[in-house]
Amino acid sequence: MIENTPFISASFVIEGKELNLELITKKLEINPSQTRTIPKWPDKTVVPDCETEDLEDVLSSKTYWILKTEPTRSLAISDEIEKLLTVLIYKEIAINELRLKYNLKTFIGVSVHMEGENNPELYLSGEIIQFMATINAEFGIDLYVYSDEDGWAELEHN
Repeated sequence: MIENTPFISASFVIEGKELNLELITKKLEINPSQTRTIPKWPDKTVVPDCETEDLEDVLSSKTYWILKTEPTRSLAISDEIEKLLTVLIYKEIAINELRLKYNLKTFIGVSVHMEGENNPELYLSGEIIQFMATINAEFGIDLYVYSDEDGWAELEHN
């Protein structure tokens, strides 16, 4: 693989105010890669350009159950999302039961760390779109673009 091929990782996140991490893990029969609980949030957060009616929701602490793939050199974000789907496939009913019963949100995110303009393919297959729609997941991509001076070399060696 080319030396400056992007590093890509994907995450599946369940978030909520009343989120019981043990219940999620038991119901999905999957151990999370990471969790974040309400006590770990800072007391105050500043959010620029936020509408007043959204401010309370944005500033409120939430608990997160996260399943992540390890950063991998790849030229397609769909490859990393498909790794998540191999673990989550056939869990749609359980995810939706939890989501509806406890007022939870679901999210699939992709992080891309790349050098300059060496960007990956930003393509989602019908299978990925259908899965996200089935569990009512939001979707986002975080792009981190490096030059030689600001961290790409360090990222390559980790």
